[in-house]
Amino acid sequence: MKTGLRKYSTTALKDYKILSIIAIILGIVGTSLNIVVTNPYIVTFPPALLISGLISYTTEYRANQPTLSPDLGIKPLLSLHLFISALIIVLFSLTKTRGEIVLLLSAVLVGLTALSIVKTDNLYFQLALILLTGLVIRATILFSSPVPLGNDTLFHQRMAGEIAQAGDLVPLIEENSKHFDIPLYHVFVSSVVILVDLDPQLSSFIGITIPSLVVPALVVTWIVNRHFDSTAAAISAFLVVTTDSVIRWSITPSTTTYGFILGVLILMTVILQREHRIRYIFAFLIIALTFSHQTTSVITLSIVILYAIGKVLSEDEIHITTPILFGLLVIGSFLFARINGPGGDLTVLGKLALVIGSSIQLLSVDTGASFQIPPMVNAQPGGTASLSSIQVLGPALLFLFGTIGSLTVLRSDSISDHAWNQIYKLLLVAAGLFIPIFIGPLVGFTLLLPYRWFPFAYFVLAIPASLGLIVISKKIPSISSGYLILALLLVSGLVMGGNYFGSYEDPVFDEDPGAIRYEYTEQEVSMFYHAARYSTGPVRGDTVATIVVNRHFDTKTARGLHYNYDKRGYSGVPRETLVIDRPYAHTNHAWYWLTYRGKTGSVIGELPRNALSCAEDIVYDSGGERYNGHLLRYTRTSCY
Repeated sequence: MKTGLRKYSTTALKDYKILSIIAIILGIVGTSLNIVVTNPYIVTFPPALLISGLISYTTEYRANQPTLSPDLGIKPLLSLHLFISALIIVLFSLTKTRGEIVLLLSAVLVGLTALSIVKTDNLYFQLALILLTGLVIRATILFSSPVPLGNDTLFHQRMAGEIAQAGDLVPLIEENSKHFDIPLYHVFVSSVVILVDLDPQLSSFIGITIPSLVVPALVVTWIVNRHFDSTAAAISAFLVVTTDSVIRWSITPSTTTYGFILGVLILMTVILQREHRIRYIFAFLIIALTFSHQTTSVITLSIVILYAIGKVLSEDEIHITTPILFGLLVIGSFLFARINGPGGDLTVLGKLALVIGSSIQLLSVDTGASFQIPPMVNAQPGGTASLSSIQVLGPALLFLFGTIGSLTVLRSDSISDHAWNQIYKLLLVAAGLFIPIFIGPLVGFTLLLPYRWFPFAYFVLAIPASLGLIVISKKIPSISSGYLILALLLVSGLVMGGNYFGSYEDPVFDEDPGAIRYEYTEQEVSMFYHAARYSTGPVRGDTVATIVVNRHFDTKTARGLHYNYDKRGYSGVPRETLVIDRPYAHTNHAWYWLTYRGKTGSVIGELPRNALSCAEDIVYDSGGERYNGHLLRYTRTSCY
């Protein structure tokens, strides 16, 4: 018997297919934006929404478990999987990088994992292979660089190491960091450093990266298996583990990753909130989150509020205590945390108000399509403008699968009210999460850091996405549903794993300027160290290089190069400046600042041909060895 919203919406959803019609209309409108907006997400996501609307208009979800027959068996798959995993580890240990052979074997590993989903019916075995594949891929990415990957990770891991050594939070005080007031991430990682007696990079892999793999996979498996079936649960786990944004934050284990883990656990406790003991766990988790990372606190609070709204609409149940308690804690953390730690009185909330108030001024530093690139400069504005559709094809496929699953389930008569209500609430959550991701940047509002919302949105989408895959597999009768699911999982896993997030250390699809390599060679790291330790004046270089110098080697003098096209020279390069001139800075992936016609923007591309022409070729080394083309150049004159 239908209850709640489902009882009143059967005609609108099933007979009139209202949600499918809305998806088709929004898909057409979004696709038409390509005429005026050049953005890879606009190119891919609206057509995916349009296709999902068309498919769901003629189809509804029918519970069925598609597997291939006969069963291949567990032992052959397990033996082959373990052999390839071991081979990858051996090859990687010899080269310390993911070369072509390691990448090929990793793709085979993804294929074997997808095969286990359609060739076996043992969920525990499938989940074990999914986790092992995710672990091997993450380990080979994370340890491919001598220094941590990412930007924020460099600072956070250095702080965790210094806190472990000092035994107190003084390092955060010395950095004037707001994390002194919300230090739980740094306390946790430094505790792991002390416990396992390893360096911060390896300790954060154990304490953050592995949980960021295991927790989302287990939670999504539990949710889907509870309401649907084991095949759908395994598919959802596969999609979560291989999703590019989840991989990216896993291999850059920072406060955002820590917040993502806690956010997933909080969503699980909200789903289970009928159980009294869960409330204590929920309280513990939200305290741990709000005293660790404020951005993910806001994201998780949004999830809790959206889920509560969905519960009111679908089940006529009002639960306001949970979001109110969480909201008060988040507001409290913004009021309590000082932006400069003990060294200042300005709170994070006060800083936020100032940023909002000066947002019009901030628009003068363009990073979008409105910033013009000079005709003779080979560069693109930073952000999505420097990417092509191949970089977001994987997320677009996940979006397609997720919307098809949601829309067809809401039209279905073959599932329970409990499952229907759950999909409805999660669809509302996913829709709400995509507002700051897509709508905000379209109107110039990026204050909520859209990229940090991706792993949360994709995690929620992965739940109905498995159902969408099953629906698609039934639409082509001439192809076995199992084979089609296998093919779609393989395509999704490979395009996710090869883009600028999924292979963050050195993207496989690296033709786009924004597909930056964050893996550093031993020569580059030696050069960064020399620049940080022995330079007596300012240091300049491509922005990524200077971030490493500042955040990992603890200096304050390095700045990204700023080319003033109007004056045909570099700004902010005073006399007695050391310039990091690595070969990668002369590819189309160099990240620097550019001024043109009085406007300044962050751009990615090849440095102008007369770059650094004012510098002398003086090579600094540690014993006469040249850095294989990696120069530390010294300028004694102005670069104008």
